[in-house]
Amino acid sequence: MCLISIVFSKWYAAFGFIIAALFQLFITCMLGTMIEIQNDLLLRHIWNFPWYLMKVPEQKQYMLLLMKAQNPNNFVFDIGGPLNMETFTKIINTIYSVFMIFLS
Repeated sequence: MCLISIVFSKWYAAFGFIIAALFQLFITCMLGTMIEIQNDLLLRHIWNFPWYLMKVPEQKQYMLLLMKAQNPNNFVFDIGGPLNMETFTKIINTIYSVFMIFLS
């Protein structure tokens, strides 16, 4: 909406709103991506651990930990999409497409 306001009514203060909204969206999506990367690193470390040297009860607990690490809880939007940089680029592309449709 701010893009349309800038084009049609010359409301230049909307640039600040656009920059703030994009920055907030970028930061949250970047944090979601960083958490996904850290989840993958944690899974890799758990996977490479020498579990065969443990006692049998500890091996059972280790297997439960490994199963839980393979299904991490990621951040999602309210609409159900994952919160990562791929979603950020999809949102930006959609905003650009809608803006270009309004301009034509």
